[in-house]
Amino acid sequence: YVVNVTRGSAVIMWRTLEAEDGVVLYGLGDETDMEAPEDGTREIHAVRLTGLTPDTRYVYRVRSGDRTSDLHHFYTAPPFGGSFRFAAWGDNQGSEPFPDLVAALVLEEPHILLGLGDHVSYGQDDAQWKDHLFGPARTLFHEVPFYAAFGNHGKNGPLYYALMGYENLAVSPESESVYSYTYGNAFFLVVDTNGLFFPLGDLDSPWSTFIKEQVASEAAQNATWRFAYAHEPGAPPQISNSPACGGVYLMAVNAFLLPLLAEHGFHAYFSGHSHLYERTMFGSLLHVIAGGGGGGLEDCEDPPDPNIATTIVKHHFLRGLVGCDSVRIEAVDYL
Repeated sequence: YVVNVTRGSAVIMWRTLEAEDGVVLYGLGDETDMEAPEDGTREIHAVRLTGLTPDTRYVYRVRSGDRTSDLHHFYTAPPFGGSFRFAAWGDNQGSEPFPDLVAALVLEEPHILLGLGDHVSYGQDDAQWKDHLFGPARTLFHEVPFYAAFGNHGKNGPLYYALMGYENLAVSPESESVYSYTYGNAFFLVVDTNGLFFPLGDLDSPWSTFIKEQVASEAAQNATWRFAYAHEPGAPPQISNSPACGGVYLMAVNAFLLPLLAEHGFHAYFSGHSHLYERTMFGSLLHVIAGGGGGGLEDCEDPPDPNIATTIVKHHFLRGLVGCDSVRIEAVDYL
């Protein structure tokens, strides 16, 4: 599967049942006339391809031992100003509707995938990362990079860190669940709201320091569009995820993260956690809950607070169309 795609590079990852060598065969058209070998042997493989051309289709296959995969392809990121499509969802949790979501996303042909957390039911169970996520999404992940936020159901499972490959984007190689990346003319900040992402009084944590640096960074401020996402949403009255909808909210998202994003000109914050669609505004910042990836739906229909524009309890994903001077974000009912 492909992760961490830029204008000039991409990381190809795969897993073998035992420690083996690995090599990525890749090229343009349908020819895999270039190769990138991996040093040593391992079970979880990650090979970075460099020197790629922006906005270009590459084909690849991987080889370990005497086995070679099928041929797949991916696109490098477009240059600044180039348009692209993204899809976002949270809370599939090994549910029965998730394969239907994957089938719908394949037809969407997004350039990148935003994971809003809780993509397994219990992250300490290694088998669930295959059964709940990588197995059902195999067709999609072969071709489209997946940038996931960490959810409370992840339970700090070590396979998240081993399988996602975000270490060069993150606050540190040991904290891959807080990271940022640029794609086209958009900057994305990914926050792990299950850890100490906020300061304690005047004392910043490593994560809050990184978040403050990233929102003010040249990469963020030079981007046309700035988005952030995490698993947990904010708190009433600005956003629901309230007990009325079966949720538990985080005051720290309201107290620290959303004001910081608004102050630095971010355009939207996406989250999951509540299994519904909800849209509201935090000042100038659009806040969307998109926890409709397949988990059991919440038991509420009407917005639990008058400040909330829309609450719809259906399985869904977000479709994002990002252009030079406009962004269109839609919620899509896939069942």
